[in-house]
Amino acid sequence: MNPVSVSCRHPDVRKFDGVRCCLACGLALFESLPSDRHLDSTEAAPTNANQYSYKPLNYILGQEIRLLSLDSGSLADAVTCHIIHVNLLDKPAFEALSYTWATQSGDASLSQIIYCDQRPIMITRNCEAALRRLRKRAGRRLLWVDAICINQNNEEEKNHQVGLMDVIYSSASQVLIYLGICSPSIDRVFDYDKVFDYLSGATVTVPYDHDMRELLRRRWFERVWVLQEMSLARLAMMIFGTKIIRWDAQSIEKTRQFCVRLGHNLPAVLNWQPGSRPDGDLFSHLQKSRNSSSTDPRDKVFALLSLAGPESRKWILPDYSQTVGEVFTQVATQIVLHHKTLDILLHTTPDAQRTDVCTVSSWAPRWEPHISIHPSVPQF
Repeated sequence: MNPVSVSCRHPDVRKFDGVRCCLACGLALFESLPSDRHLDSTEAAPTNANQYSYKPLNYILGQEIRLLSLDSGSLADAVTCHIIHVNLLDKPAFEALSYTWATQSGDASLSQIIYCDQRPIMITRNCEAALRRLRKRAGRRLLWVDAICINQNNEEEKNHQVGLMDVIYSSASQVLIYLGICSPSIDRVFDYDKVFDYLSGATVTVPYDHDMRELLRRRWFERVWVLQEMSLARLAMMIFGTKIIRWDAQSIEKTRQFCVRLGHNLPAVLNWQPGSRPDGDLFSHLQKSRNSSSTDPRDKVFALLSLAGPESRKWILPDYSQTVGEVFTQVATQIVLHHKTLDILLHTTPDAQRTDVCTVSSWAPRWEPHISIHPSVPQF
């Protein structure tokens, strides 16, 4: 249960006519369920003095990370948690979350409040909905959630933790894929029960094309970070609404077949199975993932470094102090030097079709979703 208020030391919450009230402080707590229309844990934005203060990670230890200890509660209870520091060398038991910061409607604002060690942290609506869905009714759940376990305001820490992503996702007991909020409006147009029963092998009844299209429209399938999250996972479970299925070779192949049948662009994540650790260097992965997206353009590169192998890491590391132009120009330069070929020029975008507003060398690809101007270049 979320602290009813920071000053309420002895919360005594009872339910009266559908409204939860704290008898100790008199605050009424209105229950709400996750939905695209209104999932709200918003209060007055916390001041800097009240916000949760991150304790520094010990970089000397090399593999220290934070984990989120998620308190138990029902779906509608406010979200509370604790943050602990662990060293991955000690092989802690935890699960990792794979999701998108933005909702299906594109809302990526930090609009929701959760309480960590009784201090507020602002997160996105989709992240909060995921925590509500994953929370146990009894007992805590130990998770790694990027938006909370990494201090997003600390550039040096982000560089360090992004460099550990491969160890984090390969060390997790399982990766939990959260496809987003399932609202009544979605339920009316998307028979996800039938889709997930088919993908899991629980039934041989083939879902309608429309329902599979709705599944493939989920933002998760477009996100570039999920490529490493899936290919490094020991075990992956996909969650939507009340359904949880194993995301494995069978479900991936069935989804691929529907993509072909529907004439749908094949999401890059369907090329790799959980735990597959794909071969290839950074250049090949950039080509395969071109149709994937990221909020920060630099992540089109940084999200693939753990898959590219140690050779690529010798000449580029996650560094959020670099501009977008610096990152893409450095990558293009190093690819030319290491491959001793100018094939990278096939992947540039004509000036008339470029969407960037920052300075990127005209010969350096931005790796934006591909526009069919070079038919000879293979796409995935």
